[in-house]
Amino acid sequence: MGAFGYYGGVTMTPHIQQGINIAANLLPGLVFFIGIIPLLFYKLDKPGYMDGVRKRLAERDQKRGTEVAE
Repeated sequence: MGAFGYYGGVTMTPHIQQGINIAANLLPGLVFFIGIIPLLFYKLDKPGYMDGVRKRLAERDQKRGTEVAE
C-alpha cells in the first residue's frame, strides 16, 4: 500500500483508496484463482484411486490402534 502513497496520518486520496482496494481485495482474489489451477490437474476420480486411499488409511489406522493398545 505504501507504493500507492499510503502512510499513517496522510489524507486519503482516490489513488490511495484504489491501492488499498487492490492490496486488500484484488491481490488475494488473484492468488486464490491462481491456486485453483493446479487443482484442476489433480484427479481423484481415477478408477480405484480412492479405494487405494481408503485401504492405506484403514491399514494405517489399524496399525496405530494396535500400537496404542500395547
